[in-house]
Amino acid sequence: MDKRPVRTIREVYGDALQNTANWLCYSRLLGAGAIAAYNLRGKHPRNTKSTTVMGLIYATDKLDGIFARKAAKKLKRPPTNAGKTLDQSIDKAAHYLIAGSHIYDARNNNENKFSLSLLGALSVQICRDAIINRKRFQVDRASELTGSPIHIGSTPSSKRKMMIIAGADMATQSPLSEYRSGRFLIGLAHVTGTIMSLTSGKEIIDQINGELTIAANQS
Repeated sequence: MDKRPVRTIREVYGDALQNTANWLCYSRLLGAGAIAAYNLRGKHPRNTKSTTVMGLIYATDKLDGIFARKAAKKLKRPPTNAGKTLDQSIDKAAHYLIAGSHIYDARNNNENKFSLSLLGALSVQICRDAIINRKRFQVDRASELTGSPIHIGSTPSSKRKMMIIAGADMATQSPLSEYRSGRFLIGLAHVTGTIMSLTSGKEIIDQINGELTIAANQS
């Protein structure tokens, strides 16, 4: 006789929503890889069609967030740190792939100043992400030691930062980047996104340090 607990429709529906959110994450990474490969071909990749595809790729970030929140509501539990880490890791990997291909394309077109500005923005973002990932590892260790999960939420500035970076990436992919004035404006957008990355990074680190202090006092 099967003694497995009977699952409710609510639980089945919640798991389906969570699986949909995860697959949307994976599709974003595959789409970013496809855009990067398209850019590396070097055959006039800056066009409206590829920009539209990139917009759809970034739109999946909003969709998977909606599905994940609905899943958490149906399953009556907050979104897990593992799910957040998966989403954030794929966001970063997708951005790195696309930004790297943009740098390669700019170098191919002898747009040296533009490629250097893109490279500088990407390098700062990678360093910032590495520091935050190290802090998140400390949070996971603290959760294991205390036996209670520690949830680190996103900050308002981090959401705005992602919108600016996504917009800058799309503008870089668009025909606007064929013009010197367009590249100047896009460079400013990338610099703005980088500054906001540093600001949101400080907010997240402050939040993590606060949670780690509470965990240390409880242990």
